[in-house]
Amino acid sequence: MVLTCVVLGLVSGLLLTRDPIRSLGLAVGAAVAVAAIRHPVLALTLFLAQVPFSSPLLDGFFPAKLQGGRLFFLLLVVSVLHAAVFRRTQGRRIVFFDVVLAGYLALTVGSLVRTLMPLREAFDLYLATTLIPIGTVLCVRFIRFDADDIDRVLDLLAGCAMVVAACLLVERALFFNFFNPADALAGWNAFAGQATYRVSGPFVNPNNAGAFLVMGMALLARRRGEDSATPWWVWAGLAVIAAALFFTISRAAYLAAGLVGVIYAVHRGRGAAIAAATVLGLAMVLASPWASNSETIQSGVMNPSSMIYRLSLLEAASQMLTAGPVELVLGHGFENFRFLGNDYAPWIFAPVTPERGSGMPVHNDFLALVIHMGLLGLGAFIVLLALATRSGLRLRRRALKSGRILEADRAVALLAIGVVQVVFAVTHVPFATHQLATLFWFSAALLVYQGPGLLARARN
Repeated sequence: MVLTCVVLGLVSGLLLTRDPIRSLGLAVGAAVAVAAIRHPVLALTLFLAQVPFSSPLLDGFFPAKLQGGRLFFLLLVVSVLHAAVFRRTQGRRIVFFDVVLAGYLALTVGSLVRTLMPLREAFDLYLATTLIPIGTVLCVRFIRFDADDIDRVLDLLAGCAMVVAACLLVERALFFNFFNPADALAGWNAFAGQATYRVSGPFVNPNNAGAFLVMGMALLARRRGEDSATPWWVWAGLAVIAAALFFTISRAAYLAAGLVGVIYAVHRGRGAAIAAATVLGLAMVLASPWASNSETIQSGVMNPSSMIYRLSLLEAASQMLTAGPVELVLGHGFENFRFLGNDYAPWIFAPVTPERGSGMPVHNDFLALVIHMGLLGLGAFIVLLALATRSGLRLRRRALKSGRILEADRAVALLAIGVVQVVFAVTHVPFATHQLATLFWFSAALLVYQGPGLLARARN
C-alpha cells in the first residue's frame, strides 16, 4: 500500500505541478501519511515533532505556514479514528478527569462566543491554544502506548529542545532570527548592564523559548545513568540547552530551571539539600539584575519586560473582576482583556503606547482564566491540574515501591513540565502559546491515562 501511494504521489505530482521535486515531496508525504494513519503513535510523534517549530503568529519561516500544526493534528485525529474503527484503541471507562475536562472545554466555547476579537482571528487563536492542545489529550486517551513508545516520544521532545537551543545560539551569534526575520527583541544583559539581544527562535518571545528549553532539560535529565555513569550526550545536551537558556534573559526560565533541579534532587535523594541550595542560588544570581533595576515607574510601565508593567496590568485586571457577579463567575470572554482593559482602568494605560497597552495580555494565566472564563473556568482548570499532579505522584510512588527508578523518572519528568508551565503562568501567558499549551496537556494526558505504560520497563 505504501509503495502504491508513492507511485500515485509521483504521478499525480508530475501531472499537477510538472515539478519533479514537488512531486517527490508529495510522494514522501503520502507514504508518511499512510503509515501514520495506520500507526497512531507515529502520527502523534510527527505532530509533536513539528510543534516547537511551527507558530501561527510568525510569518518569516516555512513551518509557520502550517498554522500551529493543523495538518499534523488532522492526521493524528484521522489516525485515532482509523484505529477506533478497527478496534485498536485503548478502551477506557469515564473518569472524573474526563467530566471536568468536558466542562472546561464547554466553558472555553462559551468564552469564545463572547469574544470581541474578529471571529476569524479569535477562532485561529482558540484552535491553536485551546482546541488542538485539548484535542491532543483526547487522542492520547485512546492510543495504546507501551514503555518504548513513551520513551521515544519523550526523547524526541528532548531532542527538539536541543535543536531549538542550537538554533538560539546561532541566532545569538548572528543577531538574526531565521524563524522570524522581523524579530529585534532587546532586554537586560545580566553582566554588562546594558541592552542586549534576547533570543526567541521559533517562539513568539524569549520567555516562551525559555520555558520550552527548561521542559527539554527536565525530559533530558530523566536519562541519567542508574547503574553506570550518565551518558555523555545527556551532559552535552544539558550544556547546550543551559547556554541557550541564559541568552533568553528570562527570569521565569531561570527560576523554573532551578525548581526542576530541586525536584530531581529531592526525587533522587542524593545530596538533595546541597543540590537544591546550589540550584536556587544560581537562579537567584541570574535573576539579581532585575531585583536591583532602577527604572522609574513610568519607564517601567513603558517597558513590557518590567515587573512594574505587569503589576500595572494586574491592577487593570482587578478592576475588571469587580465589574459584576456575572463577569466574576463567567468572565468577560475569550482574550477580551486586550480590548477591555483600557475601558476599566484608563489611568493605567494612559502613558502607554497602543501596542503596549490594551493590546497586551494580562501576563498571568491564572488571572487571565478568571477574566476570560470566570471563577468557573479557573476552578475547572485547578481541578484538572490537581488530578494530573495526583496521578503523577501516585505513579512515582508505585514505581519507587517496586524499585523501578527509571520508570519513576518518567513520571517526575512529566510532573516537572507541569511545574514549568505553572511558574510561567504566574508572570506570563504560556497557555496562550500553542507550543507550551500542547506540551502541558500532552504531559497531563500521559500521567492520567497512560499509567501502565509509564510504569512498564522499556525493552530498549
